[in-house]
Amino acid sequence: MKKSFSCTERELYALCLSGLETCSQNIDSLKRISPLYTPEYVETQKRRVIETMNSFDHRQRVAQKGKLRALLSTSAEMALGVWRRLRLYVKNSSDPDILKQNLNEMGLMYLEKAKRQQWEEYLKMLQSGQSYIVNNKAALLENQNMPESFEDEYAAAQADFLSKYDAYLRTTIEGKLSTENHIESLNEMYEDLQKMFAAGREAFADDKTKANLFRITSTLNAINNTGWAGIKGKVKDTQGNLAVIEGLEIEVVETDDLVLQEPDGSFMFNHMAAGTYTLLLRAPGYKEELAPVEVKTDTYTNIEIEMFADEVDDPVED
Repeated sequence: MKKSFSCTERELYALCLSGLETCSQNIDSLKRISPLYTPEYVETQKRRVIETMNSFDHRQRVAQKGKLRALLSTSAEMALGVWRRLRLYVKNSSDPDILKQNLNEMGLMYLEKAKRQQWEEYLKMLQSGQSYIVNNKAALLENQNMPESFEDEYAAAQADFLSKYDAYLRTTIEGKLSTENHIESLNEMYEDLQKMFAAGREAFADDKTKANLFRITSTLNAINNTGWAGIKGKVKDTQGNLAVIEGLEIEVVETDDLVLQEPDGSFMFNHMAAGTYTLLLRAPGYKEELAPVEVKTDTYTNIEIEMFADEVDDPVED
């Protein structure tokens, strides 16, 4: 779900509370436009804004997801180490004519993507290895090539990975649903404010100064003490092409504001005060990137950032 407002979440809270205070001070005029607008309505909306602010801790969710990802990454590395030992046993027990076939059977075709932490490929690789052990156990054990205890060791490493992956996946799905519900609440708050402001402008149609108090842009500018300023960015790959990266998060370190890429690969931060900021970009399988940005009043700073894959050397042939 996309947000219907162009300001940051923090600004939306301030915008709503400031707008509700303006409406409270002019409630009799608004009541003449619609009986919906009463002191009780304003107080209910204020509580709603505050409760929404307190109910969603983005930083905590990001920290929890990061912790689970770190545990998953550690488990994956351990499982990969066990899988590599199996690869050695397969090489030592296979006829040269069918070695390539056997390596593919044990999941070699999934290795490159697995190294880039594409977890579904990790899962396929480990499952292929486990199936190979079951189907070729006698050949692997011949001449004491593979220890008898290795089958249980492999199964334990695979089970640990599956457990960590399941926890990470559930948290990711739950976080996405929670975020979507949260954005829906924010959109509803913004839409209610727009309707209330429209009523205010109608109530003061003959008083431009008063009517201007019921405009989103003027209220935001008063909050920020600045004009329309922000950051417009593009993410590019190592060949200089515009890139859409799955799971990419772009955060302003100084304000904790977070955005995702648009379908065309661009991103934008709106309504920022003038100053120096640092963008943090992170995505599965890529190195984290830090980019300093200078924002000036009444303009957008354009920036292009190059992302690099987090390569891990692992030659197929030892």
